[in-house]
Amino acid sequence: MVTHVTRSVSQNVLDPIFVNNHNIISNVQTHSGISDHNIVTCDMNVSPKLKPKLPRKIYIHNKADKDSLKKSLEAATISFFTTYPEQRSVDANWATFEHMVVSHMEQFIPSKTVKSKVSYPWINRFIVRHMRKRDRMYDTYKTAEITNKTKAWNSFKKQRNHVTSRLRISHDHYMRNGIGPSMDTNPKKFWTYVRSLKRESLGIPPLVVDDETHVTDKGIAEALNNQLTSVFTKEILDNIPTKGVSSIECIEDLFIDFNDVTKQLHVLNCNKASSPDNIPARFLHDNAVELAPILHFIIQQSYKSSTLPAPVFTKRSKSVPEKNRPVGLTYALRSWNILFYHISPNTRQSIISSLISNTGPVKSIHVKHSFYKPPTTKLKL
Repeated sequence: MVTHVTRSVSQNVLDPIFVNNHNIISNVQTHSGISDHNIVTCDMNVSPKLKPKLPRKIYIHNKADKDSLKKSLEAATISFFTTYPEQRSVDANWATFEHMVVSHMEQFIPSKTVKSKVSYPWINRFIVRHMRKRDRMYDTYKTAEITNKTKAWNSFKKQRNHVTSRLRISHDHYMRNGIGPSMDTNPKKFWTYVRSLKRESLGIPPLVVDDETHVTDKGIAEALNNQLTSVFTKEILDNIPTKGVSSIECIEDLFIDFNDVTKQLHVLNCNKASSPDNIPARFLHDNAVELAPILHFIIQQSYKSSTLPAPVFTKRSKSVPEKNRPVGLTYALRSWNILFYHISPNTRQSIISSLISNTGPVKSIHVKHSFYKPPTTKLKL
């Protein structure tokens, strides 16, 4: 963690700092000392900070007024086409569609607010009861008189040791009978347990740029912005060479079929979480027939205008700006799946061949492409 010279005579780093998690160390500096060794100072965040999750709204689709919802959606669809959507942009039409969906969910689908809390599966009601008793004993010790403090402390210590023992026994039982047998059948349970053991702070740590540490929000934002803009190539537009005649056949005009849009809505996975537009896949799946006309128009307009709704970006938290890569979050309704469905197999093969190399065709279009699993970032870009 120490990169500066700590002994000026030999110009060596002789006073290191060893940690098993570099994210907890920040602002490492060296200062002149009273001997030939410099003093190393740093900020160490040893207390984990858990960022509580905000309350989230969950729609109860099983209790929705489906008949009234479908009738209202049919009326909203007619109203959408009577307002001349061809004169609006793709973003404006998508915003209108999104507002229509959200308003109908609020009106016809009941909801409830769920508050998430940090809980561990091995802490049962019996242990929780004793933990509360331990806390009450500690409060009694703090408010007890001087003559009774020793007795109150001994009672609290006995209860604290009992809770610690019960937690250890319950945790070992959960590991043997819960995590162990589920490694082959349900590995997600194991990785959920591993994530619960994280002890590092959440959020973006201080970033180091040219031996300068940025700790403020403004400095971190500027460092990430400079890194993001630096990866783009600055082209000289004065002398652009011509590509010549392309050997790839031109793609014929695509016309999206209404039935294909309905089919794509019906195959959405209802168990997936909502995408950044906050439209549940369950709502799109259950009301595919009513929503398909508007989506059919937006997708066709998106293809003709070569535009898509603005994406949402997230970034990973690392101490080096180069490792903070913006990732576009796609919507649950991916219109390009429908567009790619209409391209002929020969045209698909030619497009992918030109994207990968100019030496020859690709063996299979179903291997590593953005429209198929698994996706490839290179082809997406």
